[in-house]
Amino acid sequence: MQLLDVLCQEARSAGASNAVGISARDVVVNPRVRLKCQVPLCSHYGKSIMCPPNVMDVEEFLLYLERYRWGILLQLELPVPAEIVPKASDPPFVQRLSLGDFRAQPSHRDFRRKGKQLLSSVVNRVEGMAMRQGYHFAAGFVGGSCALCDVCTGPSNPEGCRKPFQARPAMEAVGIDVFSTAERAGIPLTHLPKDVIRWTGLVLVD
Repeated sequence: MQLLDVLCQEARSAGASNAVGISARDVVVNPRVRLKCQVPLCSHYGKSIMCPPNVMDVEEFLLYLERYRWGILLQLELPVPAEIVPKASDPPFVQRLSLGDFRAQPSHRDFRRKGKQLLSSVVNRVEGMAMRQGYHFAAGFVGGSCALCDVCTGPSNPEGCRKPFQARPAMEAVGIDVFSTAERAGIPLTHLPKDVIRWTGLVLVD
């Protein structure tokens, strides 16, 4: 489909390291992905407007997904600053994450936020182009929690989201198995060098 090629090129022009057109049937959904938002409990759970339980549940997302034919799976890679590259003596990633000392490092937190913001801009740009091409139901999803604001206004704030036209739900929040989906698309998330971090986003196109 020529549109997918155009959208992939747009993603790369916006800063994506890779972009692949896929069938919407290749988007893998598994409710256990959303379980991992709570076990272990993510610090954004219940606090971010773009994270569970403040977004559509898995069953609702599946109803929407059935209406789409295509998707653009895109990836963004950034080199990790030398001062925060894990050392050989450091505990494994999952252990550091569970202990809280991984996300607590300001330098790493700032770096991750920068990457997420760039991912959001790429997803929005691809979604916008698809809509201008006449695909009005194009819908974008980012990888991980929203990072557009320092602190989310929160679901109970009557003012709502500060950036409603830029913020997008996390793929994981609606149950998308990012690892399996990327593998189906031929751009697996495994074997990544420790000095590179990769974010993945998705734009659904009807």
